[in-house]
Amino acid sequence: MAANNLDAAWADLMAWQSAIHGKDEQLKQKKSVCNDALPPIRTKAKLVIDKTTQPIDYFCKRKRERSSTPVEEGKQLQEKAQEEKDKGNGAFQKQRYSEAAMHYTRALELSTSEGKEHRPVYFTNRAMAYLKLSKYAEAADDCTRALELQPMNIKALWRRGMARRELGRLEEARQDFEKGLAIEPGSKIFVDELSKLPIRPASKSGVSKSETKATAEPKAAAKPAQKERAKVERRRLPITIVDEAYSAGPKVVAKTTAKKIIEPVTETKSGKIEPAAALPPMKLVCPRTNLEFERDWKACRHRGTDVLYEYFQMIPPAAYATLFRSSLESEQFEQMLDLLESHYTRYKTDKEIYSVLVGLSQVRRIDMLVMFLGRRHTEGLQRLFARVGGAVEDRDALERVARTYGINKL
Repeated sequence: MAANNLDAAWADLMAWQSAIHGKDEQLKQKKSVCNDALPPIRTKAKLVIDKTTQPIDYFCKRKRERSSTPVEEGKQLQEKAQEEKDKGNGAFQKQRYSEAAMHYTRALELSTSEGKEHRPVYFTNRAMAYLKLSKYAEAADDCTRALELQPMNIKALWRRGMARRELGRLEEARQDFEKGLAIEPGSKIFVDELSKLPIRPASKSGVSKSETKATAEPKAAAKPAQKERAKVERRRLPITIVDEAYSAGPKVVAKTTAKKIIEPVTETKSGKIEPAAALPPMKLVCPRTNLEFERDWKACRHRGTDVLYEYFQMIPPAAYATLFRSSLESEQFEQMLDLLESHYTRYKTDKEIYSVLVGLSQVRRIDMLVMFLGRRHTEGLQRLFARVGGAVEDRDALERVARTYGINKL
């Protein structure tokens, strides 16, 4: 039995050996790939340079560039400066003001003494970009440097005046606008900017500083006339005194004349007493930014509630939230509510009044503004909502707006 198993194992081993031998023979008959002849290695090429030949590389090119004359270098720098200015103008038109200021700065760095006539333009352009970025001190400084190079530069005077006005330097801003108006008499830009500034307080003689400067030369010719003080029209107003403290009977009325000089006053349609002093006309334009609104609102307020109403009604209610953002002051908010009662109820429809209330309700911090309202304005809001209630079909929307103003019952 064991012998049979051994014979079978031996037979298998011999069969495996013959199979392997057959495979080896088949592999030997195949074409060899690895033994193919490779192409010969190429010999190194020799470069023969003639004595008259000069190599051209980066350093030689830079040397040739540096060998140009100073005049040519100045022209190249001026061309690059103009390119930077054009890039700045393009960025400014796309309202990328930081990028525009960067390009104008590069233009200033590239401009040389040969192109100094262009430097005031770069300064004034960068000043305008700074104004858009609310960098008023930098804008005023750039305009000053432009005016040092070109004292009669109208744009520099105008933009420095705007920058100084925003910095609170009103008298210096007025001087810039007046100087620009002297260079270009009747210029609408400077007339409009001067009208937006508060009126200069009159001196003791009743003459403003600008009038004093305008009449300085004629007065110098007539010295005796300098000593005469300008006469101011004055009138005495009767004052009625009502005294009930010492009598239980009818009121005791005593008339007297006031010793104190009182300036004339006028009474507006709304019943408010306002100064009668004539102010220069003001062109009303719908504001595009909160900065313009703050400036124009102050100027209109000095001209009375009628002018304030004409300015406020120009602003679409849908733009209140974007325009005012979180910068609306309590005093301005109260004045708007006063205008709704005094003028809107007289000249506008109930739907238009309601649209104003809806627009103001979407302003940020409206809850804080309502919280600081006094009793008079709270009662005024109740009267307004009672008035517009019949003109609003959506009752739920009306109640939501009313709750914004702290009115829970209509």
